[in-house]
Amino acid sequence: MNCTTAPAVLFDFDGTLADTAPDMVFALNNWLAARGRAPVATEQVRGLCSGGSRALLNFCGIGEESMEAAVHDYLQCYEKTDYQNTVLFAGILPVLQQLNAAGIPWGVATNKPEKYFNPIAARLLAPLNPAVLIARNATLPAKPHPATLLAAAQQCNKTATQCVYVGDDLRDGQAALAAKMPFIAVTWGYWREDQWRAADTPLIAALIATPELLLPSLAALPTLN
Repeated sequence: MNCTTAPAVLFDFDGTLADTAPDMVFALNNWLAARGRAPVATEQVRGLCSGGSRALLNFCGIGEESMEAAVHDYLQCYEKTDYQNTVLFAGILPVLQQLNAAGIPWGVATNKPEKYFNPIAARLLAPLNPAVLIARNATLPAKPHPATLLAAAQQCNKTATQCVYVGDDLRDGQAALAAKMPFIAVTWGYWREDQWRAADTPLIAALIATPELLLPSLAALPTLN
């Protein structure tokens, strides 16, 4: 791998780098309990966690309250978790360390709002010296809009085509396509096959099942040769 010409590697967060489902589902069950409703099992909704609070609440149903009110209450429950059960997926830490050792810049471009992402990133990612950490804020529309990806590329002093985006959700692929950024899809997190069966565009440059396959997949992309 020629590190002088290697692109930046940008990651989605929930379901790609980090397993956020334990805290998100715990918050969801507290939200349900406050409404006298039965809890859900993590495996019932794990694949929805990349879609955030709205995906989880849509699955459970919000009754007569507005989505805005439901999301507000859910996020209060989520904030109370302090995100302490969120961890990097097994095998991710060595990959990030290998990128650092190879001199390849890497970072995160996520739909997760800054308020919730920043404390987690400070604990899990900041010690690893990422080149960029971009979370959603008032000026950045959510994926599938490409804004977060393009902002991350700019902070890495790269063009979009000099970056690779790695994610698990259909919106990740759509955002990468809109940004004209090569996309690697991963199945170890919250991958949902049903999303991708419905996709009508060739979004995926590579599909990998374990973090250990990421660096070989990067090396095989034309942008790294």
